[in-house]
Amino acid sequence: MTREVVTAGRAFGLAVGIEPAEPVDADGNVARLYNAAAAGARAGICLPCDPASDAVLTLEVHLTGYSLPGTNRVLVNGRPVGAIARAGTQTLKFPVPRDLLAGRKLCEVILEVVPFLPTAHGSQDSRTLGLAVSAVDLCAKGAEADPPTCPRVRPEPDWTAAASCLKRLGKGATLVVPDATPPALCEAVLQALAHPDRRLPDADGVTLPNTDADGVYATQLESGVLWYNSTAEARTGDGAQVPPRGIAFDPGRDVTR
Repeated sequence: MTREVVTAGRAFGLAVGIEPAEPVDADGNVARLYNAAAAGARAGICLPCDPASDAVLTLEVHLTGYSLPGTNRVLVNGRPVGAIARAGTQTLKFPVPRDLLAGRKLCEVILEVVPFLPTAHGSQDSRTLGLAVSAVDLCAKGAEADPPTCPRVRPEPDWTAAASCLKRLGKGATLVVPDATPPALCEAVLQALAHPDRRLPDADGVTLPNTDADGVYATQLESGVLWYNSTAEARTGDGAQVPPRGIAFDPGRDVTR
């Protein structure tokens, strides 16, 4: 993976406090972290990665002495790659072997630190604190010194994700592409249209109809036809009146015959 792609997920200049996701006591139980500004979010950050090459993870953090001694682990995809072993502001680099990235397009970085209570050290701050993070960077091994550049992103259909979002209602499919859709995304949509059997496994590879003429889509149900009008004007869907940006049901109709 080139630095041009990796830096698409780079988070730098954050300068935010990181707090544990659960309350801890004065003994400082180890807790996973979340950004204090996004309470309840999953601990960590996801970065794009190349599963075919070794990588280097760079962190710029500030850890107080109150979190030492402790494990203060750094994990990549759930497995430790190192630890934050000293206090102060520091830049740390951890090698990430390719076997930790195998089969993944995104790499999850988790920081597990020993949190502390400022009130236990004479402060009036009642929060439970961990460390401050100013940069998280993942790049291919050997490209650490390359200057960051604008990312190149190539949209492509994610059939696994699509399957989890689809609910079959009948024989048909609806794809609506906004007018301002970037050309690269339009190309991805064309790929989906070219392979309806992959999006709808029981469609027998039938080419989806071109509805550019009137913008009206039909979904065949067992009890009739559900019409969808994607335009801003009322349309007639094979005899059924369909309101602007609306739907209409034609009971007992079968458009497949």
